[in-house]
Amino acid sequence: MEPSCPSLWESPQPVSELLDEVARQARLMAEFPGIAERVRRTKIHGVVRRDIEALVRAKPEDKTARVQRLVSRGMDAVPAMIALLDDDRSVPEGSIEVRVRRSFESTAHYSPTTVFEVVDLVLGQLTDVRFGMADGNDIVRKRILDAWRIYLAYGCPKAAE
Repeated sequence: MEPSCPSLWESPQPVSELLDEVARQARLMAEFPGIAERVRRTKIHGVVRRDIEALVRAKPEDKTARVQRLVSRGMDAVPAMIALLDDDRSVPEGSIEVRVRRSFESTAHYSPTTVFEVVDLVLGQLTDVRFGMADGNDIVRKRILDAWRIYLAYGCPKAAE
């Protein structure tokens, strides 16, 4: 976000606070490689990496089960998922069912085509935090990736209940 961004001037927060947050997030992004390296040394990182490999190799009829396996890893796996998020390999075709909170429907159906899209959906399900849907847009995908990395750098804060 740049100081000339109109949304800065329309925010109820003082511009100086917003600019401080933008600078803080830039520092956190610069720290991400070190954070990711520490995450890679954890046991859960290897477990999640193997789950993702199994998803990539799965048959279409096993896609939902592989996604549910990632979900079953819970909040402890969130840092590993974020560290592994930048992965555009294809996943099997077909839709998956995702539990939705705070909505008129209890489940939603998605047809993610890449590891990034699957892991982003799983992260949203686990954390109840969403940063948008890339839908093939590289600019939006980068913003979502950066947002998850900042979320990790902030210590994966729990969503408000």
